[in-house]
Amino acid sequence: MTNEPSFLKLLQNISFLLSLILIFDLLRLKVSKRKVFAKNILIGVLIGGIGILIMLTPWVLSPGIVFDTRSVLLCVSGLFFGTIPTVIAMLITGALRLYQGGGGALMGLLVVLFSGSLGILWHHLRKETLNTVKWWELYLFGVLIHLIMLVLMFTLPKENINQALSILGPPVLIIYPIGTLLLGLILRNRLKRDEIQKKLVDVTDRLNRTQEISKVGGWEFDVESKAVFWTDEVYRIHGYSPEEIPQGSTGLIGKSVLCYQPEDRPRILEVFQKCVSNGETYDLEFPIITVNGKQKWVRTRGEAVYSNGKITNVIGNMMDITDRKLAEDEIREKEEFSRVLMDNLPIGIAVNTVFPKVEFTYMNDNFVQFYRTTREALHGPDEFWDVVYEEPEFREKIKKRVLEDVASGDPKKMFWENIPITREGQKTSYISAYNTLVPDSNLSISTVIDVTDRKLNEEEIKHDQEVLKILLSDAERSRQSLLSLIEDQRAAEEQIRKLNAELEQRVKARTAQLEASNKELEAFAYSVSHDLRAPLRGIDGFSYILEKDYAHKLNDEGRRILGVVRKSAQKMDHLIIDLLALSRVRQNELQYSEINMASMVQHVIEEVATKPVLEKFNFIVNDLPIVNADSTLIRQVWVNLISNAIKYTSPKENCKIEIEGYEEDDCITYVVRDNGVGYDSRYADKLFGLFQRLHSERDFEGTGIGLAIVGRIIKRHNGRIWSKSELGNGAEFYFSIPKVRGE
Repeated sequence: MTNEPSFLKLLQNISFLLSLILIFDLLRLKVSKRKVFAKNILIGVLIGGIGILIMLTPWVLSPGIVFDTRSVLLCVSGLFFGTIPTVIAMLITGALRLYQGGGGALMGLLVVLFSGSLGILWHHLRKETLNTVKWWELYLFGVLIHLIMLVLMFTLPKENINQALSILGPPVLIIYPIGTLLLGLILRNRLKRDEIQKKLVDVTDRLNRTQEISKVGGWEFDVESKAVFWTDEVYRIHGYSPEEIPQGSTGLIGKSVLCYQPEDRPRILEVFQKCVSNGETYDLEFPIITVNGKQKWVRTRGEAVYSNGKITNVIGNMMDITDRKLAEDEIREKEEFSRVLMDNLPIGIAVNTVFPKVEFTYMNDNFVQFYRTTREALHGPDEFWDVVYEEPEFREKIKKRVLEDVASGDPKKMFWENIPITREGQKTSYISAYNTLVPDSNLSISTVIDVTDRKLNEEEIKHDQEVLKILLSDAERSRQSLLSLIEDQRAAEEQIRKLNAELEQRVKARTAQLEASNKELEAFAYSVSHDLRAPLRGIDGFSYILEKDYAHKLNDEGRRILGVVRKSAQKMDHLIIDLLALSRVRQNELQYSEINMASMVQHVIEEVATKPVLEKFNFIVNDLPIVNADSTLIRQVWVNLISNAIKYTSPKENCKIEIEGYEEDDCITYVVRDNGVGYDSRYADKLFGLFQRLHSERDFEGTGIGLAIVGRIIKRHNGRIWSKSELGNGAEFYFSIPKVRGE
């Protein structure tokens, strides 16, 4: 072998070095943690085997003094393969060199030691990954290794040192660093390739997962080959699988079209062909039936891709919009129901935005009719005043009053009664209007009632009373002037009696009409409140589903807004429940029975007081007299009063509620006494009014109806209710019921 040309030996060494690439691919194979050590040993043995092949095809300078590329092999192994494989390869090549012997044995062992060790050292000291190593770093690394190799030549026998340096020095410093550079670049690029493949797999997995979650898939059509490619989500939407119809199949278009309704197939084929031929983009929605028989709605889009002015591909996406379509249909049904309901109410309703500008968004027919105008005339609230109020002086007066009341934000001022609506040459009509701001929104609801008949009845009664006064005055004058004429006096008195009877009858008729009107309004309020709960339950239910199943798709602001929607719906539901309770107080006949108040109070406390409340509060129930009353309504009185006492006492320490009763005169009086936050006694007259609150809703939740219900119940029993309090020192609520049942 010593007679072969040196460059052939070098080429053989290089070919053996290239086999290191195959071993590097073996290193990239994933195995279980328990097999990693065994894999490293196997790789070390294989690298050592390459070293043996390299050492068996050396560049022989003289007998016993040989050179090969094991330095390149071991330094690159240490850098890219790590400690265990390189140490094993060093032991194998070192043992072989020791076995070969000769004058260069020591140098050969030192070259093995230094080249492998420096590679391992750089492998552990390097902070960045090897796929970022620069070419010049690899080259300088090769120069360093082989400079050390030249230094180690001084361990050769003296007679061989000069010969080795002169003959092998230039190749070692020129070829070996380049070999180190090239082999390192190849392995570095393998790392980059693996990283790119891993990223590609990760991106593909994420894309498929994202498409599955968003129900949006992509597709591509090759115009020349007619091949079609679908993503996984497009397969899922149609109900096919890639195994049934492989990617690149020309039959995917036909399979897809079969899922469309027969009447829609010509349309989708037409727009697809126009996109292929003319580059016309399309975006359409269709119903489909999957191969599994499921009915879906899809949105399909297509767009041409050009190359050198020619259409080469058509790309697009397909989205499963079934859930959106179902939700739209349900919302449309609810909106239609709400609109039909409001269109058929006997009152006028209009909804308008408050900001960024004021404009009508809805008005029913009665709203327009009561104001005696047209929808076309009411483009917005700015035109409202000029259209509705013809008389300039009254227009400015009512406009100023309404705008000031609205600007105050006081709900009690959002009610305007008996407003005249005049039209030249026509009779004047009268309306009463209410305005309500929708909480947590920019909407305002205006409610209008035609009170013309009531107003005319009131004026007629007033006129009749004036006539009666005149008649009574005339009668008195007649009586004074005709005292001597008894018969004439009797006639006058008879006339007065008839007039009184006629007036009394007319008053009774008017009263009956007003009572009937009130009953109709109460029945209407009950019906509307009851029917309004159904849409509210729908809003709350679907908001809960959205919050439960899709909260992770929303940002913090979206989840906050969703919470506001649910809270507002629940708040309005509580308000409707309280309004129903208030309505029932007046609708139902009283059912009197003997009530054991002590037992009833104890049961109410057990019902309304939770375990934490029972642990925190001291409830004292003294002797309570038995009373004859409607047990259902009186129980509601106790529920409201005790619940209020718990709510307004909870912020205090050492919470205490005391309940007692006593008899006096013809009544039985009961009192609920707490040591809570109390209220300013100057506003005690507002306590039992509807929607009256003496504390901020941010501090204490409530609808402002509970005490109004209590007051109405006690009044129906011909009783009396009142309260005493000092701000911060608790409150006392009294109510008394007659001992004898009132009629």
